[in-house]
Amino acid sequence: MRSIMTSTTDAVVDIAKPVAEVYRRWADLEELPEILPSVERVERIDDRLTHWDTRVAGLRRSFYAVTVEDVPNERISWESDAGKQHNGSVTFTPLGPARTRLVLRMSWVPESFLERAGARLGVDQEIAERDLSRFKRCVEDAGTAEPPPVPLI
Repeated sequence: MRSIMTSTTDAVVDIAKPVAEVYRRWADLEELPEILPSVERVERIDDRLTHWDTRVAGLRRSFYAVTVEDVPNERISWESDAGKQHNGSVTFTPLGPARTRLVLRMSWVPESFLERAGARLGVDQEIAERDLSRFKRCVEDAGTAEPPPVPLI
């Protein structure tokens, strides 16, 4: 009998924005594909159910997730509903009035040979860290663009 391998990834990033803003940006799931390179599409089915299409190291994954916990400005947790066995959480910890620590933890069951090999090589960890770095840049850069010039009358 073959044992089931579970891959767990933990990634942490500190973001120079207030916790409410970081939480709001993450909770806006439909916008995550514009920020996170590994997320191709998120569709909100209802208040708790979402459908995710991801691409990690060239491999596409698709799954439904049920939000099992959503505490504003603190934590969002999910579990897969069907298909890929996948669960995780994102916690938001204020480090001061304008700084937040975001911790992402995901666990999933790699099914194919390539998925298992990638998990053993730490590919998922690298991708999670890359995605969180990009999320950090996008959140910190939001609202920092120069305003358009005021036309002279």
